[in-house]
Amino acid sequence: MRAVVASLVILNIVYLLWQLHRTEFPRTEITATVGASPTSTLISEAGIDQRRAAMDKVVANPVVVDDEGSVDCAALGPFDDVLDGQTVLERLVSLDLQVNLKAIDQPTGEFDFRVMIPPEPSLEEAFRMLRELQSQGIDSYVITRGKDALAISLGVFSTIEAAEAAQAENDGYQSTIAKIPRLDRSYWIIPDGPLEIDNSVMRRINSDFSDVEITQIACSDR
Repeated sequence: MRAVVASLVILNIVYLLWQLHRTEFPRTEITATVGASPTSTLISEAGIDQRRAAMDKVVANPVVVDDEGSVDCAALGPFDDVLDGQTVLERLVSLDLQVNLKAIDQPTGEFDFRVMIPPEPSLEEAFRMLRELQSQGIDSYVITRGKDALAISLGVFSTIEAAEAAQAENDGYQSTIAKIPRLDRSYWIIPDGPLEIDNSVMRRINSDFSDVEITQIACSDR
């Protein structure tokens, strides 16, 4: 009888030790995973920042083309959104294809009209004029890029009549009206050389972006 009781006690102790060992094992795994997460998070955040910077660069540096004054090249697109284009670009780069994403702006043939005070001789003078205008409640801003840099914009209008009316309201300041071409923007993946994409890869791309194709487009100035 004592032997039976002793055996039961030993079995209970063995079972308890087994249960404790089994419950401790997952805790070790969880601790290891949590301990590694800060590094993983930093790597992930760095990748996101790098991707965002690449897309910002594409958006900020469009290529303005037209059918008469540009060189044609093979390209993959169009993508309506820079994020879509970047997603496909990364797929192709992972396959060792030498490709770039570009924003292509093509004039539509229509125009907007900007009322502006001609460029000031310096940035300091431009902002002095801006403060003067805004102190009088005149909506305005300094143009910082392009051929009209350091000019003061007094508004952009869809018709010449509206622009002339705005100009008349601010007749105390010398201003001009400039025509601004309306642009149709799309995003295209353009290769450094021949664009050769395997049919199976194209099928996977088209499963997500059905309108995307390889075609000839006006892609750069002559």
